[in-house]
Amino acid sequence: MRIVFLFISLLLGSTFCPAQNAYYFGFDIGPKMDFFRLEAATNPYSPNIELNNDLAAAAGFTGGVLIEDRFLLETGIYRSNFKTRFRLLDEEGMVHFDKEPVSTLNAYLVPVIFALKAQTSIPRWQFFYGFGFNSMVSSTSAIDGTVVSVQSPKNPDDPSAGYLQYTLSGNALAGRLLSVLATYKALYAINDQLQFSLALEGRYGASGDNFLNINHVSPLGARVENVISTSGNALQLNVGFRYFLDPIPVENRRDRPHMNF
Repeated sequence: MRIVFLFISLLLGSTFCPAQNAYYFGFDIGPKMDFFRLEAATNPYSPNIELNNDLAAAAGFTGGVLIEDRFLLETGIYRSNFKTRFRLLDEEGMVHFDKEPVSTLNAYLVPVIFALKAQTSIPRWQFFYGFGFNSMVSSTSAIDGTVVSVQSPKNPDDPSAGYLQYTLSGNALAGRLLSVLATYKALYAINDQLQFSLALEGRYGASGDNFLNINHVSPLGARVENVISTSGNALQLNVGFRYFLDPIPVENRRDRPHMNF
């Protein structure tokens, strides 16, 4: 809630020049790639597990203000799940459960973004680059208790050759995830009030971690224990629309000299 109060304070502060502010609300949807890491572990053999980045989905509502046609202040609330893939290897390097998907969390995230308008001569387009932070305000576990996989035989034609089986457990959140972000956004004016929005966002975890245990027994009976984790590092592509409460005539949009930073 403190993030929401901060944004409201900034928003109210922008009303000192109300005639030069353009308020809007909108909707975004798009793919997100989370980056999980493998924690250090001591096991009977190595390599025994490999992680593969996977695409998850994110969608949410947003609102903000364009200040003096130069600065963009935006927040919102997005629903997103945290997802990765893994594959397990036996002592001989044979792959089992290739690119097995696993989701750890379903969460609601609140970003706060401040962006500067870049100069452009392309009609109807506006470009912004900015920074901010993204905070998890609520989450539910996608894995409760212990999940046991099916058995993966080493040789389907020879059951005596053994099999590999894994368990997922200990899905835990150590603090709420908070990340800093950088973004590059493009707005295209469909008409005087509706704009198409496209934004690429990169996030780097600043605090909080999500942990998950992935344990398995190899065909030769070796017990392997691994822990994967994420601190919120991610890439996200947002595609959506912005509706401005007051019309901004398209034909009147011209780039003006901006401050140098």
